[in-house]
Amino acid sequence: MSQLIRIFLRFVTITFGFTAACIAAATAYAFLSGLIRQDDFETYGSVELGISLTIMLTGLSAKFAQIAFTPAFIVILIFEIKAIRDWIVYLVSAAIISIVALFAFGTEIIDFNRAAIYTVSAIIGGFIYWLFVGQRAGKWRDR
Repeated sequence: MSQLIRIFLRFVTITFGFTAACIAAATAYAFLSGLIRQDDFETYGSVELGISLTIMLTGLSAKFAQIAFTPAFIVILIFEIKAIRDWIVYLVSAAIISIVALFAFGTEIIDFNRAAIYTVSAIIGGFIYWLFVGQRAGKWRDR
């Protein structure tokens, strides 16, 4: 397989991993912030709840992707070039990206509970990204 095809397939994999990470972070944020509660599963029907959750999580994950795209792209590029595959580095970088984004886009008063929820959600997203993509960072160069 040529090097160009390997790079293209890696790009597709990175896109899938980033999307999965944003969906995981949005799901974690929805549960941690109270947007989804235990009562919702008992109150609403499965179809109503499924449609509502799909719409809400799509919007949240799109917002997270919009906020984190540029810094995440820079970090992913560095990790791919240097072939960094350690899971803890991905989790710490996701936490740093969330804190930077919180201060860059946040209000003048930062609520620490909200910051903790954003950070934990980003860490979960970083783990999902590592699970799908980060374990094989830089492997496209090996051949």
